[in-house]
Amino acid sequence: MVEPILRHTAPTISGNTNTLLKRVRLSDEVLTVLVQRVLTGAYPAGARLPAERALAEELGVTRTSLREALRQMESMGVVRIRQGAGVFVLDWTLEPTMRFVQFLAASGLGMDPQFLLSFDEVRRFFAVKMLELAADRASEEDLDRIQAVLDSYPSDDTRALLEGEWDFRFHREIARATGNPIFVYLLNTVRETFAALRSVYLRLDAEVSQSVAELNEELLAALRARDGARAVAALETRMNKDAEALQGMAQPARRPS
Repeated sequence: MVEPILRHTAPTISGNTNTLLKRVRLSDEVLTVLVQRVLTGAYPAGARLPAERALAEELGVTRTSLREALRQMESMGVVRIRQGAGVFVLDWTLEPTMRFVQFLAASGLGMDPQFLLSFDEVRRFFAVKMLELAADRASEEDLDRIQAVLDSYPSDDTRALLEGEWDFRFHREIARATGNPIFVYLLNTVRETFAALRSVYLRLDAEVSQSVAELNEELLAALRARDGARAVAALETRMNKDAEALQGMAQPARRPS
């Protein structure tokens, strides 16, 4: 059972907030600070945020930057803006959308083993079904498109690997091969999340015997053989190793006796 995301590990705010807000675009830093406060319970579900003028003054930013951050929070399902009444905090364990997941990954607030395990659990669910359907439905044209992506492996392009673009395109072609466009749209929805988490998965990749390239070669071979069970077994073997590594990261370090 995967524990709720960020139950114990949501970052806390320390130091001078005004200094923090000067590092990058103000609205992004405002967003990070406000979401931190929601995650840590400083702004509990149901609470109304301080008045716009007062909150902008506290953070040392313009009201324009604050409004942009609040609009993003509303799009993520973290707050609800009621004209004339104020901004109210929603239950972040129940209301958020995938935009919230993308933000947690991109901002670093979700770089926590429990978050990654939760994400992996959902990723596995969709990936298994995609492989089963693609093995049954893929046309020769679909398989050729998957092969073309496999052959374009960027062995000499570190940036492409770090960003996960090649791996993403490979799995999107598998999604297309299912004949169900919703799988493609869902993958596109989490594209930024995959990119943000790619550095973590690359570290895991260094710890297992099977590289991403080798795994994808095996997946395509299984699809060409119309063997969905073989493809799923290959994927689950890899994902089980990733999960074990993440579980190890989630365990508190033991003190030497």
